[in-house]
This record gives sequence, structure tokens and C-alpha cells, in this order.
Amino acid sequence: MPGSLSIAWQWLSGGNTLVRTGIIVLFFGAAFLIRYVAQHSTISIEIRLAAIAVAGVGLVMLGLRLARTRKGYGLSLQGGGLGLIYLVLFGAMQFYGLLAPLPGFVALFVCTLIGVGLGLRQNAQALAVLAVLGGFLAPVLVSAGGGDHVRLFGYYLVLDLGIAAVAFWRIWRLLNLVGFLCTFVIGALWGGLRYRAELFSSTEPFLVIFFVLFSALPLLSARRLPLDLRRPLDTTLVFGVPVVSFALQAALVGEFVHGLSWSACGAALWYALLDRLARVSPAFELLADCYRVLAIIAATIAIPLAFDDASASPLWALEGAGLLWIACRQRRVVLWWLGILIQVGAACLWGRAYLFDAVSATRPFLNVAALDTALIALAGLCSAWVTQRYGTVRGSSVIVTRVFACWGWLWWLVFGSRETFGLMVLRDASGAWLLFLALSALVGHQLARRSAWPDGRLPALALPLLFIFALLFDFQWRSHSLAGLGLLGWPCAFGVQLWLLYREELELPARRDQRWRHALTACLLLALGAEEIRWLVGEAYGLGRTWIEAALGLWLAGGIVWLASARWPAWPLAARAMDYRRLALPAVFVASVLWSLLAGLQGTADPAPFPYLPLLNPLELAQLAVLVAMRHCGLQCCDSAAWPQCWRRPLLWSVGLLGFAMLNMLVLRGCHHLAGVPWAPLAMLDSRVVQAALAAVWAVSAVVLMLAGARGAQRQRWLSGAALMGLTVLKLFLVDLSGRDTLERIVAFLVVGILLLLVGYFAPAPPRSGSAGDADNLRSDSPH
Repeated sequence: MPGSLSIAWQWLSGGNTLVRTGIIVLFFGAAFLIRYVAQHSTISIEIRLAAIAVAGVGLVMLGLRLARTRKGYGLSLQGGGLGLIYLVLFGAMQFYGLLAPLPGFVALFVCTLIGVGLGLRQNAQALAVLAVLGGFLAPVLVSAGGGDHVRLFGYYLVLDLGIAAVAFWRIWRLLNLVGFLCTFVIGALWGGLRYRAELFSSTEPFLVIFFVLFSALPLLSARRLPLDLRRPLDTTLVFGVPVVSFALQAALVGEFVHGLSWSACGAALWYALLDRLARVSPAFELLADCYRVLAIIAATIAIPLAFDDASASPLWALEGAGLLWIACRQRRVVLWWLGILIQVGAACLWGRAYLFDAVSATRPFLNVAALDTALIALAGLCSAWVTQRYGTVRGSSVIVTRVFACWGWLWWLVFGSRETFGLMVLRDASGAWLLFLALSALVGHQLARRSAWPDGRLPALALPLLFIFALLFDFQWRSHSLAGLGLLGWPCAFGVQLWLLYREELELPARRDQRWRHALTACLLLALGAEEIRWLVGEAYGLGRTWIEAALGLWLAGGIVWLASARWPAWPLAARAMDYRRLALPAVFVASVLWSLLAGLQGTADPAPFPYLPLLNPLELAQLAVLVAMRHCGLQCCDSAAWPQCWRRPLLWSVGLLGFAMLNMLVLRGCHHLAGVPWAPLAMLDSRVVQAALAAVWAVSAVVLMLAGARGAQRQRWLSGAALMGLTVLKLFLVDLSGRDTLERIVAFLVVGILLLLVGYFAPAPPRSGSAGDADNLRSDSPH
């Protein structure tokens, strides 16, 4: 549009601007004169019209004569004269009845031919524009508000046919633009003021004809273009005509069922025909691409107009995949982006149809919603395969292919998740979902093998990550993971996972993702076993919290030994022993530390129906087993190079701090069970028994560390004991001193003081050592 407006401004401002402006003003004045004389003069209408016609013919003749010497001036006079003749003919036919419709239209057509012929003869776009513009404005200026719309649109059709005839001979874009704007603007104004539903049959044909005519005009004009693909198109007509026509068509057929959808289908067929006609020459390639895009857009719009959102979404998705296939093969950037946008639009339609609606189908996987979702997933997967097979519009791109594959597989996951969690009973939902995941991973793996499509393995890669969601679902909503379909789903899922890992090691031994998949699978097996133990001990046997925590601790200790052991001859531990130790074992260590802290803080270790005995109760024995397994297996991994040697000292410190924390929890539980101190933070803090017991235990622990450091010449260990002893003394003066008259505080001070004296005599601080001493320290840290 800006280009067309600039052409119009250049025509008005170029040449003799005063003459062209005067002609336009003269034309308006003549129209107003006709109306005024018709209302106030007594002269017969025939004489008045004849006088104006003679004036118009005279201007044309004078313009022809002057055009030989002053072309611009003469062309302006010719255009004004033609406009006056249009005024006379239309007024005589429409308002005064002096001309019958048929002779009137013949005369108008002849006048149009004369104007076109003069413009073509003199190669004057300005003359043609003036003549056509005068013809379009004549009915508007002369009309008093009445008249027949059929004659009006028929008259405009004659003018537009004249413009189409010019397009065969000249590339006059301004003339085409004037015809388009005048026809549709005046037609839209009439429709807004005068249109009624009963006028549909006499109005719709004209809109269709105008649409067909002006949408084909760019092709007619392009016939005159040289073979230059960089020549700009008349985008105003190419894209403006369908937009304006569709808006007017919506106003006309809005009350008809599927009226707009059929209209869009018709427009799609017409633009497809134009695309076919434009393919006859390479010069029309860009124009043909525009017609093709418009045909696709029209067909795309027809789908949601004919169907509801639920039915339109899969059709859009398949259409988008088809466009991507064409775009990749022909390297069409516009079709590429159009295919992507249509698939995104399909997802939006699906969301509007199903996202906020309750699942109402009764048959999982056999309902309309499931089919719609599966088709969207299929479209995404086909797009991924196409981009991997043919490359993108700018060449091959692994990232783009992977994005399409993730999009398709994500919708496949939505398909399975909606059908299992939304339609199946809670008891069987996660089990059915796991079976769906396992089957999907198997199918994807086979597709990857048989069609050389690497992205088919994405479900297998995501399988252990999705197991985490299933475990969380079972933990939150179900008490037993292996109940219902879970008894079948979990073994099948893990079996498929291990089989896929085994096959991939044979086919693709160098894949780096196999390491973390093996490790994550092992951790998930341990997590599923822990969840099953929780149900078995707590609900199947009805034992208390202490027994559940103890069983979980023993399970973690066994998992640590299992992963750290090097004596497993069978696959996968034999082949992936290092991966399990380096990736899975640290994760189990972290889980064990968290379990030890949470179990110690939240439970009183009540072994009902048995009495509580310090150290000889299920929870504390399980904590001790975890501590021993962590230290032994951790040092074993450091010695076998499974873990870096730099991890050795942090491991020993971590185990030592965890053991010290467990010792403090043991003291608190002993005070609770044996001394009757309530199991509450404030009660423990205010208890004299608890504070005295903690001070004694801290002092004894410090003495043990200092003695061990002194005998082994390990200065750091001795300093650790000394720091703990200093903390104990500080606690005595800040906390225990407030109750100095109580027997417990007195005993605590005496015990700590005596221990300090003994340590000072039997375990003095080791001297600072050099490299040799450090070597001894390292040897003494070994488990042997």
C-alpha cells in the first residue's frame, strides 16, 4: 500500500500539478452543477445533459489536439472530458430514465473503451486513472440516495473489466489500485447502509466476481514483467483482496450454516488454480508462491469454520506436517514457517477443546479425544522425520529435528497420560501408564533401528525420568505401588528399560547417556524397593514407625553394599560397575544421610511391642548398619579408583559427623525413654538430665579423638577432639552453669574436669609434622 500511495502522489505532484488539480475540481463542480440544475432549473433534463456531454467531448477533442505539443496538459483535459461523459451517461440511465439499462451499459462500456484506448495509444497512465476515477465517482456524486444496487455494481463491473483489459497491455499498478479501492470501498459503504438479507442473491454474485477479477489482476500484470524474480509484487492486491473480500463475505453469509467454511474452500480452490496458472513461467515464481500460501491459509481457515475445535486440531496438525514436508523438499521458507504456525495453532485448538474440560469418555484409548491427541503427536513425529530425512529449508539441522521430535513425543506422552490418569481408576492408573511408556519406548527403539531415525530413541532416554513421576504419584495417591496393574506395570517397565540398555550397548556402545541411565535405573529400583518395604512393614504387617524406618535403613545399607560390590559376574553390574559406583552410589549416600537425620529427629525409636534398649533397638541398629556401610564401601571405592582420592578425607569427615549426630540422637532418645523427658525441643533444652548427658557424651567423644590422635601422631584428629572439648567447656559455662546447684550440673562439671586432666597427661598434643608425618597420617586413615 505505501508503494501504491507513493505512485499516486508522484502522479499528482509530477508534471503540471495545477492542471491536474483543476481537472479534479472541475469534475466535482460539474457533478454538483447537475444536481443543482436538476433541483432549481426549468430547462429540460435532456438539454442539460446534452450540454454537459458536449462539454466533455469538447474537452477530449481539445486534449487530443494539445497532446501533440503539451502532452501532460492534453492528457489532463482528456481525462476530465471522459469523466463528464461518465456523469451524463450514468445520470441519464439511473436517475432520469432517458436511457434503457442495456443501451446505457453499452454506452458506458464504449466510453470505457475510448478512455482505455486513448490511454494505451498515448501510453498515459494518468489519463486512464482520471477516466476510471471519474467513472467510479460519478454514481456517488450524482446519486440522491436511491437507485438500484444491481445497476450500480454492474456499472462498476464494466469499469473493472476495462481495468483488466488494460492489464493485458500495460503494467499500471496505480490503475489497478484505484479500481480495487473504489469498488470495495464504495461497495462496503453501500453494504453498511443499504444491505438487507433479501438482497443476498443479487449481491453475492458481484462480490464473487470482483474477488475473482482483482485477485487475478496481479497475474495479468505480471505477464508484462521481464524475467526478473526480484521485481516487487503488487502486495496491496495480492493480500488486500482476500482480506477485504473475506470480511465482506462474512457479513453476507454469516447467517448461513457453514457459509464461511464453504466460502473459504472456494477461495482455496481459486487460489490453487491461480498458483497452477502462475507456474507456467519462472518469472511468476514469487507470485505463485503467494497464491499458494493464500490457498493454504484459506483451506486452513475453512477447517475450524466447518468443524469444532476438537475436530479441527488434528486436521490442522496434519496440514502443518504436510506443509513442512513440501517446504523441506522445495526449500520454501514461507511454507516452513506456515507449517510450524499451523501445528502450534492445532495445539491451541486442542487446549481450548480439552484442557479445561473434564474427561468424559468411558473407554480409554478408544475415544475421539484420544484420536485427536494421537494425530497431533503423529504430525509432530512426521515433521521430525521429514526434517531428518530432507533437512530444513536452510540445510540440515540436528537441533530443529530434535525440537520437532520432542514436540511429537511430548504430545504422545499427553495422549497416554490423559487416557490413563484421566479415565482409569486410581488403583490401575500408574501401572497402565508404565505399560504405555514401556510400549512406547519399545516402538520408538524399533523405529530408530529400522528407519535410521535417531530421535526414535527419545522415549527410551526419557523412560527413567518418567519413572520418577510414577513413583511420586504412587507415594502421594496410593499406598502400594505393586497393587493392581502396578504388579504388571513396574516389572515390565524395568524389564524394558534393562533390555533397551542392553541392546544399545551392543548397537551403540559409545553413547554417553548410557552411564546416567544405568545409574538412574539402579537408584529407581532401590526407591521402588523402599516404597514396597514401607507398605509391607507398615500396612501389611501393621508394625509401627520405628520398624518402618529401620527396614528402610537396612534396605539403604544393603543398596550401598550392592552397588559397591565388585563380585557381580552378570550384566549389568559386571560391565557397568564403575558407572554404578561413580554415579549411583553417591546418590544413595545422600539418601542415606537424609534418612539418618530425618529418622533420628522425627522418631523416638519405640520398638513396640518390645521395650526400648539403647543401641539394641531396630532404628539405631539400622543407623549403625548404614554408617558402617557408608564408611567401608566409601573407602573401598576410593581405594579402587572408582572415586577420586581427594574424596577420602571429606568422606571420613562426613561419616564422623553423621556418627556424632546419631550418637547425640541416641542420647536424646535414651533420656526420653529412661528418664521420662518429653520428646519435644523445648523440653529437651530445659532438661537438666539431657544437658548433663550431652556434656558427658561430648567430653568422652573428645577424649577418644584426642587419645587416638595422640597415639597415631595425627594432629588434625587431636585438634578435632580438642575443638569438641572446647565446645563442651563452653556449653558448661553458658548453658549448664545456670543450674549450678543441681546434682546433674555438678556431675557434668566434675566429669569434664577429670577428663581434661587425664587427657592433658595421657594425650598431649602431637608435634607439628612434615611430609613424613603427613604420610603417616594418610596411612593411619586407611581402613586397614
